[in-house]
Amino acid sequence: MSSNHCSERGVAALVVLLVAALALAPGSVAAVDASAEGVPDDAAVGSEVTATFTLTDLYGDGTSFTLQGETGLNDVAWTVERVRLDGSSSRENFGGQSFETTVSSENDVERVVVTVRGTVPEVGQYSYDPHQSFTLARLTQVTGENPQTVADPWTVEHYTEDSRNARQAIDSAAAAVEETGAGERDLQQAISAYENRNFANAVSNAEDAEAAADRARRSARTTRLVLLAVGAVAVVGLLGFAYYRTRGDDYDRLG
Repeated sequence: MSSNHCSERGVAALVVLLVAALALAPGSVAAVDASAEGVPDDAAVGSEVTATFTLTDLYGDGTSFTLQGETGLNDVAWTVERVRLDGSSSRENFGGQSFETTVSSENDVERVVVTVRGTVPEVGQYSYDPHQSFTLARLTQVTGENPQTVADPWTVEHYTEDSRNARQAIDSAAAAVEETGAGERDLQQAISAYENRNFANAVSNAEDAEAAADRARRSARTTRLVLLAVGAVAVVGLLGFAYYRTRGDDYDRLG
């Protein structure tokens, strides 16, 4: 076996040992597992949203931790349910956009179910791409001085009826512009109007962009038809020329 292969195996072994050592280091705790239900892709401003998060594999090599929660919802109500090994449970209720509580294995708690309910906030800044969104929930596990976010924060796009209509108009125009290459300026003006909350102008500019793309599409179709017609005429002419040449040759032979 070559020395290079031995060296590579040695490095790999050291990496494995280092990872294992970090995992077993004092104070290190693996982040809990989390699943979510009721998290929408988008929601209207002012509508009510309720979402539930179930946390399992709670403790790692520890016996307790502090659980923190944050949300961008308004008029918020939190429920934290601790479910024990025997199936019994206890609940805590919190108000406000954040909470903090302790979770401990001493009470045989095997999973924690967090529910948040509230109303979707106003949009601070509209953005076409990426879509404007707010944080529905961010859950953090804190052990000692070691905070770890539980999964990625759950985010939701929020909109008003006017902003949704404008976005749909822009989406339609963007597809047409991409297809034809025409109307780009109007499309960019539509996006700018959208991001400045001028949704009526955004719709108007998007319609202009789509109309420009439609004109370009029709023009391209007309050009193709003309070229096909010219090609057909040319083919007919060539066939006619060939026919008369053939006839001429026949006359020459008869003569």
